[in-house]
Amino acid sequence: MLPVKFIQYRRPHGRRTEITITLPESVALDARDLMARGYALEAEVLTTGMVSMTVSDGETDIAGELVENGPGVREAVVQLIQRATAMAKASPQAR
Repeated sequence: MLPVKFIQYRRPHGRRTEITITLPESVALDARDLMARGYALEAEVLTTGMVSMTVSDGETDIAGELVENGPGVREAVVQLIQRATAMAKASPQAR
């Protein structure tokens, strides 16, 4: 298990803070590779209680997940990173 940093946008005005989630090593290494390519891992707890997570190049989200805040968040993060990794590798504009 390795730590991965996300940018969390906090209510009420979208204040940016850094959060860390511990993930399986292979997934964490994929996340770190995405960040090295210039992608940002972002999260926000919505007013509905759902968590929105994206992987973004600053202009476009290449992957996203929406999940109920709770125990399912970690698995959603794994799916997000796996999907983003596949998209980044398949993209003709991959960094």
